[in-house]
Formats: sequence, structure tokens, C-alpha cells
Amino acid sequence: DEVKQELREAAAALGDARDVARFVRDACVRLSAPLDGGGEVRQLVPALLPAPVRERAGLGERALPIGFDLPLPDRVTHIARTHPLVEALGAYLTEGALDAGLEGVAARCGALRTTAVTRRTVILLLRARMHLDVTRGGVTGSLLAEECITAGYSGAGGGAPTWLDWDEAERLLSAAPSGNVPPGQRERWLRDALGEVERLGDGLAEIAQGRAEEVLAAHRRVRAAARLRGVDYRVRAVLPPDLLGLYVLMPAGGAPA
Repeated sequence: DEVKQELREAAAALGDARDVARFVRDACVRLSAPLDGGGEVRQLVPALLPAPVRERAGLGERALPIGFDLPLPDRVTHIARTHPLVEALGAYLTEGALDAGLEGVAARCGALRTTAVTRRTVILLLRARMHLDVTRGGVTGSLLAEECITAGYSGAGGGAPTWLDWDEAERLLSAAPSGNVPPGQRERWLRDALGEVERLGDGLAEIAQGRAEEVLAAHRRVRAAARLRGVDYRVRAVLPPDLLGLYVLMPAGGAPA
């Protein structure tokens, strides 16, 4: 039962068919190659995708029927999380967002007004890295693990932030905009939030350290369930975590910033 629980948590972190479908649909729309049709089978037109995506995914230019949930009709390609198309889209969008010299369709920073929040909220996408030290038979080996963490807080400005729980921060990543924001105002919100992050060192370190302790506890639970003996684990968080993305959510209706 303990191992099953760890597998369920791992599967939830990796995403399911609905996450894959949402990502592929949204990515194709952003790249001006929307999927045709509805229902369980969609038509992908690779010729509309950027050449780097087609080449990485090993696609030709002919239309391809695809689906995300099994079972599927014959000659329909199943697009799972590890399909080359998903990897190619992910790599292309990420590289465009991280390279300041490229004008990508995904952004590391964003700001919007939304009905999903009632007060100013900042969502952070962090990369947490940790060293996992495994000692067996008196010999210690170290592995480097990394994962993305979604964190968020409300308030701040001149005061202390109120940190959100992880589920709430994850949910707010899907917040829908409720109206347009003048570019100058958006830039001001982002500058203010980036300035705050520089003062959040202790809070970010606590988040990364907490995640490292959860990883350590998971290893120990599995070890105990499998009745492994003579193996010892230690986890060391690499601080500070890397800031990959920052998104400012402001209440709808023109509430004060």
C-alpha cells in the first residue's frame, strides 16, 4: 500500500491524458496550428507547425489523426506524455521562453486581471534541485535530482507575504484573464514583483528544503515497505531554487494594485 501511494503521487506529478491533451491543444493554437475536429479524434496538420517541431517529432507534412485517450480507432496515433510530439512542443516552447534572443510564444513573466483572485497574487515557477546521498555497505553515492515546483503568495508589497498551499498555486496557473491590461501597467506590476522576489530568500529556501524533506520521507517509506536493510538516504537541497517563471494575478474590476 505504501508503494502504491508513492506511485500514485508520481503519476499525479507527471500528468495524465487530460494534461497532455490540454498542453498539445494550447501549444498548437499558440503556434498557429490548431487541431481540427472534435471528440476523441483530432486532425493535426504538421505542415503548419514550425520546422524544428516537425523535425524533432519525426513528422511529415501530411495531416495526422491523433487522440489522447485509449482505446482509439485503427490508424489513429495515440499521443501520450512521452510521445515525440509532446517532447518537441515542450522543448520548442521552453527554449523560446528561456532564450532572451528569441521571440517565443511562451513567456517567463506575465500579468493579468482575473476573477480567480480577490487580492494581488504572485505565482512562481521554481526549479528545485537536490542531492540524494545513498549509503550502502559503507559506500556513499550521490545523485542529482530536480523538479519544478509551483509556489505562490498573496499580499506582500511592503509587508510579509501570505504563502498559498501548493494545490491553490497550481490551480491559479490556469486563471483566465478578465480584461485587457495597459502594457505600462503590466510592466510596473512585473517590476514590483521581481523586486519582491529578491527579498523572499528565506521563504523560497524553506519551500525548497521542505520539498527535499518530502523526497527523503518518500524514499524512507518505500525502503521500509520493501524491508530493505543496510541502506541510508540523505537529501541536501541546493539553495536557492531557480526562478523559471513569475506571473502576477490582479483582482478583476480595476481593484487597487
